[in-house]
Amino acid sequence: MSERTTGPSRPIRLVSALRGGWEPAPAEFIAHRSYYPWVVVGTTCIAAFIGQLDASIVQLTLPKLEHHFLARLSAVSWVAIAHQLAFAAALPVFARLAASAGRKVMYLSGFALFTIASALCGLASDLAQLIAFRILLGIAGCGTEFFAHARVRVRARQKMFRRCAPGDVALWRDDLTGTAGEK
Repeated sequence: MSERTTGPSRPIRLVSALRGGWEPAPAEFIAHRSYYPWVVVGTTCIAAFIGQLDASIVQLTLPKLEHHFLARLSAVSWVAIAHQLAFAAALPVFARLAASAGRKVMYLSGFALFTIASALCGLASDLAQLIAFRILLGIAGCGTEFFAHARVRVRARQKMFRRCAPGDVALWRDDLTGTAGEK
């Protein structure tokens, strides 16, 4: 038998690598640029903003959803409630998965799932589908929101802000890292 048939299969190697805390390397074309840390901060801040916007903006659309789906407000309000419940329920699950699979992998997975779930919400044809897709969106939003803050904290601790003028981001950095007032 050859090495190829007796070695572990690719999915098994991937699972064991993820359990060991492996995270994919950043793309080579941007990782060596001086502005790469800011790309990370910008991306994670946009993801955190979109997650919060998504969680709250649906409140404004409830009257329109009532008319569109010909449903009562008590039924349509589950579009917002389901998202928040799914978010709260998935938070400890995502935290545990991040401990075993790595923050970056979970963040990227959450970001991809968030994009897919957002598209599905836009394609929902009835209220039950919209509520189901909002549950999926809440789970995905948990991944992007929770890990966006974790990624920025890690980058801040790696002294990525050292190249800036002291007053530019000092307050923001202290707020993100929880070091306000410490010396």
